[in-house]
Amino acid sequence: MTGDNATNLRRLIRETVRLDGGKDWPVGSRAHVLGDGIKKDKQYATPSSGRLALPRQGPGVERLRATLDSGIPEVPPEVAREAWARLLNAPAVISELPHVAAESGTGESIKRLLLAAVFKSVNEKLSDGEISHPRFAVKAELTLRLRLDGGRRTTSDAWLTAEWFDTTRALLSALDDDADVRTRAPGTDAQRVDVVFAADRVHWADGTDMYEAIERIAHLSGMRVRILFLSGANYATTQARLRSEQPTHLLFIGANGIDEVRAEFEARGRGPAHVLAHEERFTLLNEFREKLPRIAGIAANLMLYSAPAQSAEVRPPMPAIDAARCLHVNNRIYVLDSVENVWWTRDDAHHAKVQFKTYALQHETLHWRADHDAEHVAATAKHKGSGTLQVPIASATSCGRPRSHL
Repeated sequence: MTGDNATNLRRLIRETVRLDGGKDWPVGSRAHVLGDGIKKDKQYATPSSGRLALPRQGPGVERLRATLDSGIPEVPPEVAREAWARLLNAPAVISELPHVAAESGTGESIKRLLLAAVFKSVNEKLSDGEISHPRFAVKAELTLRLRLDGGRRTTSDAWLTAEWFDTTRALLSALDDDADVRTRAPGTDAQRVDVVFAADRVHWADGTDMYEAIERIAHLSGMRVRILFLSGANYATTQARLRSEQPTHLLFIGANGIDEVRAEFEARGRGPAHVLAHEERFTLLNEFREKLPRIAGIAANLMLYSAPAQSAEVRPPMPAIDAARCLHVNNRIYVLDSVENVWWTRDDAHHAKVQFKTYALQHETLHWRADHDAEHVAATAKHKGSGTLQVPIASATSCGRPRSHL
């Protein structure tokens, strides 16, 4: 695939990379010096830098080999090695990142590429809403040092770094948080969501980057977006625009004065409107990261719904705990129950009907205790799904509002 400087989750999931044990990849004389699975003369086509090649010798080869053998958390070694190779050989997305200036006078240049992919097993099966082989995803950065040698450009060195994810929310957050990841509005055939600020929430968009942030999350979710305001002088104008230019989905921020407009939309048979009735502006963008992919038809476990979701997904509530503290670690939120002295977090992937996980804090590390279903009942089976057995909290942050996560 050629780099087009933009990406979105629907595209990543639609072009999922299959893991089949290496049945169809280059081996032997057809393979790169890095090993089986990577084309011998592997190059990446980019719109502004032409074709960029992997190094064939030197320290970059050894560096990339070490990365290919470094494994992936909670993924079997043989599957991890194949995923690394397929990431380099045929990622679903290749996008140029802003270049780094090389030392002047050296005749060298440094190019950076975003490589991203969602992986699925060839043995994947879906039964009763459960997936047999959980999917996982990667967001990686490939850095190439180029040198002019006799008028010919060669790759003299390379580095590869990557982050791995097992939920849609985590992948979206990583893409959204990286300012170098470019997005753009999808084509006119894509779904459109109209985001409408209710009268009591219009001021949330004043003097902030809220407008641009919502657009970016929508584009990353593969949707077009239009932002409107339902208040005062522009109430009638907004209502008329919604009547004449009907969106695929309608999402209100706040609930004040929306009843008539909401009823008109739902009467057209496009499904229920969605409402985010938040009391705090700072939590709104996190909720958008949860909500917009679901509206776009993207499930929490890196799959697409067979048809775009038309109804709001109802998540089971967190247990009625005495929430005394919260920790934010790698896009997950852990809430302390001060009575039982355990930490609760959601499992967005829902493997084996797991909805929550509990942890105990020991020596600055959260240690997994149990998986729990939607009724908060502990499962008797071993650890499943997303999340790790041990979670270091040295770099954790806290919003100071633990009850807002229940």
